Amino acid sequence: MKNKIHRILINESEIPDGLEILTRLKSFSEIHTGIFSTVRRLRIQYPGALIYYKNPNSFFTKAFLERNPECKLYNEEKVDLEITPADYLSWKLLPQISKQIEENLGYYDETAKLQKKFKVKADRFHIYGKSKHLYIHPSSIIYPNVVFDVSSGPIIIDKNVKITSFSFLEGPLYIGEDCRIDNARIGGASIIGQACRIGGEVGNSIFENFANKHHEGFVGHSHIGSWVNMG
Repeated sequence: MKNKIHRILINESEIPDGLEILTRLKSFSEIHTGIFSTVRRLRIQYPGALIYYKNPNSFFTKAFLERNPECKLYNEEKVDLEITPADYLSWKLLPQISKQIEENLGYYDETAKLQKKFKVKADRFHIYGKSKHLYIHPSSIIYPNVVFDVSSGPIIIDKNVKITSFSFLEGPLYIGEDCRIDNARIGGASIIGQACRIGGEVGNSIFENFANKHHEGFVGHSHIGSWVNMG
């Protein structure tokens, strides 16, 4: 089936109630639904396929195509696959996080490399479960006495992440580039986007890029937009 997908349409003609705020500055297809955003996953999953974008707002369309130059403006071409915002409402995404992280690992070409790199540093932290389910980029810094629980799913730590002592992280979990995790407890089925600062307790949540929750307290079953600062 994958080989038959040659043209894909990201159709943002209509935004359903509940997605307006999250899509004010970016497309629903740029929301992290696992390790990758949808637009990035499509490029990996269907290499060589043409990806078209449709949005009635010309300014928004121009900005999207500048951020994603591999995509093309839609001009009524026949497509094999259409992606719409209806399935990207927060209450639909949150129950799918575990599944999406697991599936995305199949497209993550650095998994073997990351496993090999972190083994030499494993004496600095604790792993509960099988170590093969833990993926840490070699540029990331893990302080002593951090606990990774991979008994329920994988944990992926991307580039330039810093995790300080006494943090507890449970999979399935993805932590994006340039994040700082300070004395935090992050429960499974969570996605932390790029350049977030996280403290306290988080569970089954999505934090979009550049969001901050650097205080004690619990945030769970939530979708936090980009540039949100929780004081």
